[in-house]
Parts: sequence; C-alpha cells; structure tokens
Amino acid sequence: ECGAALTRLCPECGRENPVQKRYCSSCGTGWEVFLKLQEALQAAEKLGKQAKWKEAQAAVSPFGEMNLPGGKGQQLAAGVRSTLRKAAKCIAEGEAAALKAAGEASWAAGRWEEAIQKWQAAELVSPSKETSWLIADGQERLEKWTTCSTNANKAVAREDYPAAIVDLNEAVTLRPTDEEGRIDLAETKRKYAAILASSALKAMEASEWQSALELIEQCRDLDPERNRDWDRLAATAADGVQARAYDAAAGSARASEDNLDLSAAGGVWEAYLSGKPSPEYAEKASAEVARIEGRVKEADLVSDAGDALLADGRWDEAIEKWTAANAIERSPGRETGIAKTRERVEAWEDLWRKATEAFQGGDYEK
Repeated sequence: ECGAALTRLCPECGRENPVQKRYCSSCGTGWEVFLKLQEALQAAEKLGKQAKWKEAQAAVSPFGEMNLPGGKGQQLAAGVRSTLRKAAKCIAEGEAAALKAAGEASWAAGRWEEAIQKWQAAELVSPSKETSWLIADGQERLEKWTTCSTNANKAVAREDYPAAIVDLNEAVTLRPTDEEGRIDLAETKRKYAAILASSALKAMEASEWQSALELIEQCRDLDPERNRDWDRLAATAADGVQARAYDAAAGSARASEDNLDLSAAGGVWEAYLSGKPSPEYAEKASAEVARIEGRVKEADLVSDAGDALLADGRWDEAIEKWTAANAIERSPGRETGIAKTRERVEAWEDLWRKATEAFQGGDYEK
C-alpha cells in the first residue's frame, strides 16, 4: 500500500534479499557496516581534498581494522587503510613543518638551542634532508660560537685583550642577536683602549710622537665614545710630530750651512715645506728659506764685485772678494776661479822678478 520496497540488492554481490535481512544470504555481507564504511571513506576523501587530515583520519579510524568479505568490501577496507596512512603522513608533515617554522623563528630571535630542539623534534616526526641540514648547520654554528665565547673569556682572564676582541667579534658576527656578547665586546674594547692610551702617554713622554699617534688612532677605533679625549691627545702628538720633523729639517739645514752649502740647506727646507706642515711651522720654515736666499744673494753680490775687479786688472782684490763670497757660500766655480787667478798672479810676479834681475844685470833685451 505504501510503495516501500520489499527487497534490496546486496552492494557486494548484487543478490536480491528481503528488506528485513541485515546480511546477504548469498555472500554474507553486512549491509549496514558496508554502507557506513563506504560513507566514511567518501567523507574522508572529501576532507583530504580540503587538507583536513585530522578530521579525515577520525572519520575512517573506527574502520581501520575491519575486513569485509567480497572484492568490493576488501577494496573499501584497503581504501580505508590507504587513507589512514596518507592522513598520518600528512599530519606528520604538517606537524614537522610547524616545528620547523617555529625553530626558524627561534633561530632568528637568537634562541639557537631552542631552535635546534624544535628541528630535532620535527625530524623525529617527519625526517627530511632540509631539516637534517638545519640541525647540522645549527649545531656547527652553535659549537663555533661557544668556542669563540669560551676562548674570549679565557683571553680576558689573562688580560690578552686583542685576542679577546678577535674572538668576541667572531662570536657576535656568528650570533648577531647575542646582546650579552656585544656588551662584553664593547667593555673589552674600552679596557684595551685605556691600556693603549697609557702607552701613548708614555710614548709622548719619550718624544716618540709618531708611535703615540698610531696608538691614539687605535684608541679611536676601539672606544669612539671618547673621541674628544683622543682628539686632545692626537693634537698634542701631532704637534710633537711636527716639532720633530721641523727640528730634523733644521738640523740637516744647519749642517749644510756649516759646510757653506746654501743650496743644499735651501733644498732641505723646500722638501720640508712640500710635506705640508702646520701653518706655524710652515711660517718658520719659509722664514729660513728667505734667510738663506738672502745669504745666497749676498754671496752673489760679493762675487760679482770680484768679477769687476778682475776685469779691471786688480787681481789680488778680486781674489779677496771671491774668498769673502766663498766664506758665505762655497762655490766650486769660484774656488776654481780663485785657484786660476792665483796661478796667474804667481806667474806675473815670477816674470816681474826675472825682468828686474835682468834689468839690474844690464840685460835690457831680456
């Protein structure tokens, strides 16, 4: 009367069975279980496409150990087991990816040990070459950083600050987020700068001005916050360097003047000025150049007077003038002129003596 079916087909073998039966009279398949498993598998496949693997796993987990008779039932059971395996794999990969990302965040924040632990946990959940590399690289860098930090502490303990600075620099470079390392590095640099500053003062006391300047420049690099102090020290040392250079030039020029080599003396001061000394010393050196040029002009005037006397036949007076000029500035040319003129004077005197003797002897022709 109601039109309801009185039979139904078995989903496994297709045999027609009375509707009230729960199992197929031909193959024994339980229809309710078969249909539930079929629905669960279809639902899991749909969830898997949405990447909802935990829900997909929950949908088919109750049927994981179930075996149904018949080919279709076995196919369903195999599909359930395949879905469970795939869900487990995808869930593990998701958990591993989350752990890997968390590890990378920890690494970026400088929490290296925590990062390595998370990567190791990810590797246990779902091994991968990338995670293995992250673990190996992280452990290697952590070991290097630990070694540098340890060596730096030992160097500081023995007050070997240059070695400590090298190790701390490397440690901070390896681990940029190591704020404590940065503080230690700055403090170590300050201590070493103080030592170098003391050495610079001792060098200045010993008039080792260039050494002092080099030490002060190191201090400037180590502790830039004290640049005002370094500027004051550098100014003093630089003035010392200028004074030493001036004194050296003055000594060399003086030695040349003592040898009456005014050209060499002037060359010393010209070379000094080419080094661009400070205005104070440049002014003093320029005054020395002008003084020497004045002496050269004086010697030239006296020498010119000697030349005029020679032309007038006043040889002895010419020699006196040239000798006076040579007493101001020695000149090889003048010395040669003096020697030749003296030879001429001596030759003239000899001839005059012989002529006088011949005249007195009556040998007028001779």
